[in-house]
Order: sequence, then structure tokens, then C-alpha cells
Amino acid sequence: MHGEHWLGLKKVYMVNQKDTRFQLHIALVSHDDITLHLGRYAGDAFRGYEQEQNQKTAPFSTSDVDNDGCNPFCSIRNCTVESCSTQHNHTGWWLNQCGLANLNGTPEDAEQNQEKRMHILWDTWRQNGIPYTIKSVTMKIRWIATNN
Repeated sequence: MHGEHWLGLKKVYMVNQKDTRFQLHIALVSHDDITLHLGRYAGDAFRGYEQEQNQKTAPFSTSDVDNDGCNPFCSIRNCTVESCSTQHNHTGWWLNQCGLANLNGTPEDAEQNQEKRMHILWDTWRQNGIPYTIKSVTMKIRWIATNN
């Protein structure tokens, strides 16, 4: 199946299931078709480079439930941002002052100049000091059997 799919938390329930473990596999694909499986080689953009960029403890934020910590605004790329979700094309994510990671962002269209809009982002995946332009993300979840 190709395209965008979002199951949501009502369809996928994994939190606090006793004696159950899951594994999350995330792959990023750049515009020049380089594939990266997140792990030790990509750096941890979710935690960021500095404490104020850490998204690990941030609550989930959307355009209608804004928990991004931009009170009254954040400064991203020398631009004033009132809502990270709105800046990320109304996507939801664990946004802490917009942060350095958003795998729910929109793919960047290399043919359109959309500098003000944020796209799929994993800032610590870089080449020559510049973050890769990411065209797609896949996230796969699988159940792992436990030995009881």
C-alpha cells in the first residue's frame, strides 16, 4: 500500500499492555534516495543538541490543542512562530518549541519554494553540516513475543 496512512491512537493501542513488547522501525528516505534506518547512526534529533530542544518529555501538540511551549511565540529560522503545528502544516507531534524532529511533517517538494513551511524533519541526519531533505518516512510497529 502506497500513500499516507494514519491509524491513530484509537486503532493502535500499545501503551501499558502487561507482558507485551513492541518494536518500532523507522526509515527515512532523502530526495536523492538515500535510506536511513533510525538508530545510532542518525543522531537523536528527538532529544536535540541542547536541553531546550528536547522533545522527549513534550506533550503531543496539534493546531487545536497547542502544547508546543511557544508562549507567546518561538523564533525558528529567524521567523516568529506562534504555533509549531500550524508551521508544520497542521500536523501533530511532540513539539517543544518546534524542536528538531517531526516525522509527521509534509514531504518537501523540491520544485516548489515553501521556505516558511516546515517539512519532515530529522535535523541530526546531515551531510556536510546541512540536514537532508526528506521525501518520505515509514514507521512500522511489530509485536515481540515475550517468554513468560
